[in-house]
Amino acid sequence: MWDNYINKYPQFCGGFIWAWSNFGVVKDGHYLTGDDFGNRLSSGDNCSYGLVDLDRKFLHSSLYEASEVYAAFDVRCEDNRFYIKNMRDFESLDSYSCLCQIKHNGIVVKENEVDITGIKPHEEKEITVELPMDIEGYVTVDFILTKEECGIRNVRQIILNKEYPLDAFEEYSSLPEKGRIDIGDVSVALNKNGLIESLIKDGFEYLASPMEVCLYRAPTDNDWEMAKKWKRKFYDVASFKAISIERNCDEIKVTGFVCYDSLEPICKAIISYCFSKDGGIKIGMSASLSESQPALPRFGFRVPLRKQLSKVAYFGAGEIECYEDKHSAALIGLYESDVESMHVPYVTPQESGAHLFSRMVRLSDSGRAIEITSKQDFSFNVSYFDQYHLPEHDFELEESDKVFLNVDYRNSPVGSMACNHCLNSPFTYTLTEKHIDFEIVVRLS
Repeated sequence: MWDNYINKYPQFCGGFIWAWSNFGVVKDGHYLTGDDFGNRLSSGDNCSYGLVDLDRKFLHSSLYEASEVYAAFDVRCEDNRFYIKNMRDFESLDSYSCLCQIKHNGIVVKENEVDITGIKPHEEKEITVELPMDIEGYVTVDFILTKEECGIRNVRQIILNKEYPLDAFEEYSSLPEKGRIDIGDVSVALNKNGLIESLIKDGFEYLASPMEVCLYRAPTDNDWEMAKKWKRKFYDVASFKAISIERNCDEIKVTGFVCYDSLEPICKAIISYCFSKDGGIKIGMSASLSESQPALPRFGFRVPLRKQLSKVAYFGAGEIECYEDKHSAALIGLYESDVESMHVPYVTPQESGAHLFSRMVRLSDSGRAIEITSKQDFSFNVSYFDQYHLPEHDFELEESDKVFLNVDYRNSPVGSMACNHCLNSPFTYTLTEKHIDFEIVVRLS
């Protein structure tokens, strides 16, 4: 990221913020930009890349990202020894206090203040952090400057262990030879392409429509150049087509291609299902992509759920949206929210609201829940709005009768192509792998 270069080379001033605030016109309570006035000469919404909205009521995630990049301190860890560095040019950190929190799977298990006085500009100080030795799992150490600047507290997070244990998964044997599979009080049905089209527990259908293999995302303002390639390759209309479905005692294996009509397949994929005695469903996907394919927008599953499943809990990076090149201000933890609150109101509706480094996401209403977990980090987002059918303005959005949950092996970075800077090395995080293995576990309650 840019801050790595700024810190490595003292003479490098770095990437400057393009705009503090969005520019535009409010008419009849609606936010309008260049294309909305019949002007032939227009830059469209190119005036809408500010850190805050036109009326300053909405703070973009980019503002929190900038605040973390500009933070007065940094932290590193070597052999469980912690060092805090003063990133200021002229002053010490004596005007700040620093709180250290040790978290286990998102829960604070220890908290204390650390002494950061006496650290001269661009120098560092070793500090003592007593780590619990009997903890196994996903352990993070957060260093929080308790003094806010511009209403934002800077935090540095050190990840000590990324193993987030799942519950034991006992496989169910002797799958019945029929279209619907009943495991305890959970009933599962696959469609003709081997994708789950029904999930029922205690008479309640969780899915609003069948699960999908999803490669596409609604283009962001920075995706305008890549989006042309995506559509030329038909990523926006491609779907998974099965060529064989096999049952082997405790597993169903579906082999097929992600493709569109008679064109060259984008990838070959094998999807496997294992079922546990408690109704859990382990879904694995192994995909091999064509060498001719450009970088993918995303790769994972889209899960359309019943709209009443609107409460969201997750263990991952939050609370603000984050992407692979934009996550300095997103801390790994346990969070609770709802689908409506997780919508990010960009002037032009687009891909938004993703959360990296996730190991669990649960959507629920009063008494029902669907939970997805994984032993590997994934990205997810939830929305009432269908990414395939977005209008030109945020105020034109209409909620669907579904909650769209995307669970991704990876989601492409945001980039900065709106300012004509392509995602080239060393700033690239593009999804270019030619072989992908991804596994999730779905449980209903």
